[in-house]
Amino acid sequence: MSHPSVHLLGALAVGLAACAPTMPPPGAPNAVPAEAIAAEVVEVVDGDSLVITVDGSTRDARLIGLNAPERDACHGAAATKALTGLVDGRVSVSTDVEPTDQYGRLLVYLWRADGTLVNAALARGGHAIAASFPPNTTRQDVIDAAGTEAEDAGAGLWSACASTDAAAIVLDGLSPDPPGPDTEVLTEEWVAFTNPGDTAVDLSGWVLRDASTANRYRFPPGTVLEPGARLRVRTGCGTDTSDELHWCAPGPVWNNAGDEVIVLDQAGRTVLATSYGS
Repeated sequence: MSHPSVHLLGALAVGLAACAPTMPPPGAPNAVPAEAIAAEVVEVVDGDSLVITVDGSTRDARLIGLNAPERDACHGAAATKALTGLVDGRVSVSTDVEPTDQYGRLLVYLWRADGTLVNAALARGGHAIAASFPPNTTRQDVIDAAGTEAEDAGAGLWSACASTDAAAIVLDGLSPDPPGPDTEVLTEEWVAFTNPGDTAVDLSGWVLRDASTANRYRFPPGTVLEPGARLRVRTGCGTDTSDELHWCAPGPVWNNAGDEVIVLDQAGRTVLATSYGS
């Protein structure tokens, strides 16, 4: 994993108590936590990514605890607009256990001056799906609760991007951390789906992805999941059959500790979004 400069990490750590973010007592008003430091938003990239200046350095940043659609996906433009509307340039940021992700982006909770946790506000508006990525879960309960509110209310993407094929397939097992070195057991890393209905589901052109923007697999033409059938997608290379497909990814896809399994239909609407890990 890449890391920011020691100088920047030192600044981000100011106010942290043994790297454990503080939480206000139940019922207390929203407030920017003591460990958060001032930052300025330079650019909003999409609904959960932005560029900020902090401690004199300009860095790419990713919001913790949620997954927003990309700009070209269903509700992507609306999610980007929602994040833009929630920030006015000057904000505060705090980190969690891991300060950066594998791409070198800062992983942040973003705070408005009035104490609003932007991560939770986006989930509450239905502009992003709450998604847990251990070990960065200090404020996940708040974000998850906001996401549940949006889903129950059909807010944002929960109505705009609901597929007519929602619940057509269900996650029926996964192996994100098989025994052995991750890069050497790619065919043993897999996810599996079943069709619980009584009608065949044509998966041709559907997309399987994780919570990152880097990993996407498009189901090949002619992929049909019959009623009661099970289909497994292995990360490594191999020969496809009617019940097993191969992503042939260059490296591991599913994070060992936790990730999100997302399936989109041909129109980019969400059919399935399931988190695992704690």
